Amino acid sequence: MPTSSRAATPSPDTTPEPASPGRRADVCDAPRLPGAPCPTSGEPPASPPPRQPDGLCCGATGLDVTELQLRLRWIDFYQGTADGIYDQQLTDSVAAYQRSRGVTSDLPGQYGPVTRTVLQREVPDVVSD
Repeated sequence: MPTSSRAATPSPDTTPEPASPGRRADVCDAPRLPGAPCPTSGEPPASPPPRQPDGLCCGATGLDVTELQLRLRWIDFYQGTADGIYDQQLTDSVAAYQRSRGVTSDLPGQYGPVTRTVLQREVPDVVSD
């Protein structure tokens, strides 16, 4: 049976599309460890990303980040502004909280499901300043 020796040719445009403003900003491409620089992506998205319960890390923005900042501030782990931006200061604060509570199943500095559960039990209600 004859086989085709012709290889498939790629389409003319194989460049990946740039991320859209609605792209999930709350998922890390790589772990951001305390002390490591927080990646900058330029301007924040025009609209906040949808709420995602699977984890937040450096570079995320939105209401979930603001709630995290307020919860950590309530128990004196975060002294920064509750501005909804997951920056290096918040990463370090989350890592300090995780160490103090013995949370080891989430990456250090990442607000993963176990860290979220422990913190929400400790600070069930979020109250802004």
